Amino acid sequence: MQRELTLAIGAALIAGGFLYAGSGHDYADAYVFPNLIAWIMLGLALLMIVSLFVQRSSDDDSKGGSIEWARLLPVLVILPVYVLIAESLGFFVSSLLAFFAISRVYVLSVPGENISLRYLAISVCFLAVLYLIFVILLQVQMPTGLVI
Repeated sequence: MQRELTLAIGAALIAGGFLYAGSGHDYADAYVFPNLIAWIMLGLALLMIVSLFVQRSSDDDSKGGSIEWARLLPVLVILPVYVLIAESLGFFVSSLLAFFAISRVYVLSVPGENISLRYLAISVCFLAVLYLIFVILLQVQMPTGLVI
């Protein structure tokens, strides 16, 4: 329970920081969507804190376990590379590459079956949905690079 409580308090503090950073600006319309996400994040963190105190009597604290850093290593390499290439390639191309790489690393496949084309199609569909939501519906200007 201590681990979950620390996570919930940390998420609440981060959401509070986002809300503080997104308030008191001249262009208030630009901060509506980020502030909405921060309010949702804060609400969920507070709900998690309350639920942890309600179920305080459970004896499942021993199930915690440590973090498997070796399992997280691929994403800890992919994400910094993603951040480095995002400015030069653009948001959508770098996101496509990162999403494809993460799906190839973490999704189990049947031996002898090459499903890279399926992962690539899922990655393209995921980016198409992101494009529709952010560029078409919300009209957010995304970082551009050499390609889109």
